[in-house]
Amino acid sequence: MADPKTEQPYQPYQQPYPQPYTQPYSQPYSQPYSQPYQQPYQQPYQQPYQQPYQQPHPQPQSFQPPPPAPVPSSPPPYSEAPLDHSLLLDENATVRPEYRDLPWMFLFILHICVIIILFAISLSKVLDANDVESWVLPNAEDTNEILDWAFVILADFALACIVGSMFLRLMITHPHKFIIVSIVSMILLTVAYGIAIIIAGSLFGVIVIAFAILWAFLYRNWKSRIPFAVLMLKTVAGLISQYTATIFVSFLMLFVEAVYLGFWVATVALVASAFDGGAESAMIIYLVFSLYWSVQVLKNIVHVSVCGLFATWYFQQTNMPSNPTKKAFGRATTTSFGSICLGSLVVAIIQTLRNMLQSMRGDNMIRCLLDCLLAWIEWILEYFNHYAFAQIAIYGKSFCEAAKSTYALFKRTHLMNVINDNIVGTVLSFSVFSGSLFVGCVSAGLGALIVSPDYWLTIGFLGALIALVVITLIVQIVDSGTVALYVCIAEDPIALRSNNQELYDQFLQVWPEIQNFAA
Repeated sequence: MADPKTEQPYQPYQQPYPQPYTQPYSQPYSQPYSQPYQQPYQQPYQQPYQQPYQQPHPQPQSFQPPPPAPVPSSPPPYSEAPLDHSLLLDENATVRPEYRDLPWMFLFILHICVIIILFAISLSKVLDANDVESWVLPNAEDTNEILDWAFVILADFALACIVGSMFLRLMITHPHKFIIVSIVSMILLTVAYGIAIIIAGSLFGVIVIAFAILWAFLYRNWKSRIPFAVLMLKTVAGLISQYTATIFVSFLMLFVEAVYLGFWVATVALVASAFDGGAESAMIIYLVFSLYWSVQVLKNIVHVSVCGLFATWYFQQTNMPSNPTKKAFGRATTTSFGSICLGSLVVAIIQTLRNMLQSMRGDNMIRCLLDCLLAWIEWILEYFNHYAFAQIAIYGKSFCEAAKSTYALFKRTHLMNVINDNIVGTVLSFSVFSGSLFVGCVSAGLGALIVSPDYWLTIGFLGALIALVVITLIVQIVDSGTVALYVCIAEDPIALRSNNQELYDQFLQVWPEIQNFAA
C-alpha cells in the first residue's frame, strides 16, 4: 500500500488541474490575448532589438563573401562555374581554359591561306602576261603640298580623338543631360530629314516623319528606364577612362583591318586581270565572303576583349590582375577565337547572300522582299551575337552554349536590354553624327586656309570620314562595355553585391528586378 504522505499532495494536484486549465484557459486567452499581449510584446521586442542589431549590422556582411576559390588540383571549367573566374584570371592556374570551337578557327585560318594562294597565282599570271600597270601617286606639284595634306589629315585625326574623349567625359559627368539632349536632337534631326525629302519631291519623307513621331512616343513610355541607362553609361564610361588600353586594342584592330583591306583590294584587282568568265565570278564571290567574315572577326575580337575586361572588373574589383585588357585580348585571340569565327561566319554568309542579291540586274518586287528579309535576319543575328560573344568573354563558353544562355537571358529579363540598348544607342549615334559633322567643318576650314580653297569640300569630307571612324571606335567600346555589364548583372548580381555594395544598391534602385536574378 502506498504511503499516505505521498497521496495527499498528489490528490490536490489532480483536482485543481483540469479546472484552472480548461475553464480559465479559454477566457483569459481569447479576450485578453489581443489587448494585453500585443502591447507589452511590441515595446520590449522592437526597441531593444533594433538597437543591438543595427550596430553590429556590418558584421553579417563579412559572412557573405564570394565563394572561395576551388582547390587547385581540380578546379571546375570556367564555363560551368559562373561565380568562379579564377581560371580566367589566375596566371598560375593548374588547369587552363579549354579551346572552344577549334575546327572553326582552323577553317578561318585555312580561308586566309586560300586568299594568299589566290594572290600569288594571280600575281604570277599578271607578271607573265606583262599586264602590270604602274601605280602613280596623286598629282602633287611639290613636296610642300603633300606635307600640307598630311598636316591636315593628322590634325583631323587628333581633333577626332579629342572630340571622342570629350563625349566620353560627358557620359561620366553629365550622363542624364547627355541622354536627354541626344534623344531630342536625334528626333528633331529625323524630322528635319523627312521635311527635306518632302521638299525634294518624294513622299518617303512622310514615312521618315512618322518614324520620328513613333520614336518620340516610345521614348516617352521608356522614361522610367532612363535612370538605368544613366547609371550604365556612367559606370561604363568611367571604366573605359580608367582602362584606356581598350581604345588601343580597338585602334590596333583598325590597323589590322586596314592592312587586310589593302591586301584584299590588290587581290581582287589581280584576280580580275588574271581570270575571266565563271572562274573570275566564283573567285570574286569568295573574296567578298572573305571580306565580310574577316571584318566581322576583327570587330568581334575587340568586342570580346572589352567584355572580358569588364568581366574581370566585375568579379575581381578588389583584386584586379595586372594589365587585364591584355589578358582579355589574349583569351579573345586564343581560347575563344574559334567561337568568334563561328559566330562571325553566320553573319558573313547572310551578308554575302545580300551582296549577291543586290548585284543582280533588274528591280522587281521579289528581289526587294528577299533583300529586306535578309536585312532583318542579318540585324537579328548581329544583335544576338553581341550578347552571345559577351557570354563567351565572361564564361568562356562555346558559341552554341553562349547562344543558349543568351536566349535564356532574354527570356528571363523580358528584353530589358532592348530598351537600354535603344537609349544608349541613341546617345552613341548622336555622338558619332555630331562629332563627325564638327570635325568635318573644322577640316574644311583648315583645308581652305592651308592647302587650297579649291579643295575645301574634299578635305572637309575627308575630315568627317576620319572622325566617323575614330569616334565610332570609341563608342563601340562603350557599347561593348554596356552589354558586358548588363550580362554580368543579370547573370550574377550577388557578385556585384559582394564586391561593390554601393554600386549594387544604386542598380537595385533603378532596376529592382535584379534581386530576383540571384542564384
